[in-house]
Amino acid sequence: MIVTNDKFIFIDNPKCASTTMRRYYSKISNKIIFQSTRNISQCNGDFSNPNYVHTNAGGILRYLESVKEDLDDFTCFTTYERFSSHYRYFLKMNENKLSKEELDPIRFLERRMTKACFPINFRFCGDFEVKNLIKVENLYEDLGRFNKMYNIGMSTDSKIKLNASNRKISDFRFTDKIVDYINDNYRQDFIVGKYKMKTSKDLNGELESLKGEK
Repeated sequence: MIVTNDKFIFIDNPKCASTTMRRYYSKISNKIIFQSTRNISQCNGDFSNPNYVHTNAGGILRYLESVKEDLDDFTCFTTYERFSSHYRYFLKMNENKLSKEELDPIRFLERRMTKACFPINFRFCGDFEVKNLIKVENLYEDLGRFNKMYNIGMSTDSKIKLNASNRKISDFRFTDKIVDYINDNYRQDFIVGKYKMKTSKDLNGELESLKGEK
């Protein structure tokens, strides 16, 4: 989470252009009055701890309560969570450490760390919802529009590259069960982003295309 003195709060969605967003915010470092820096173990597994680097909407509320500020005075935003980039990162970090069964997409989706990134757990907290969303696929355009609309003061640069996950995908196939699980748990972002709900056939075709890339 990053808080600026002109009443902006960005919550740092993991594996969703968070590194690129921090690069942009570094351009207005003089405006930053609070920035989360701790990992989840340093926060005792509390995903709504304001000090956790990927704190959620609950972390925003806890921070504002601690500094006696009114939520209505702030503009909050984040980037869209994407299952594919998060799962690729998980594979990259664990392919040589975990069994094939433990790398299964359903097992991944059932992990506590993964569930913490589901929209309902990340950008919702009670009646509060972070509604200002930037789509990673259109990061430069969306952020530029948001920057102009709210006069944040950042200079956007289309040459800044995303810290993308390794595109290598393990040899697995999406099943209807996996796709239903993804669609159910990421539905809020799919609706806002106007993403087409894909079938297992669609997703498996995309994986085959990725495997053919060098």
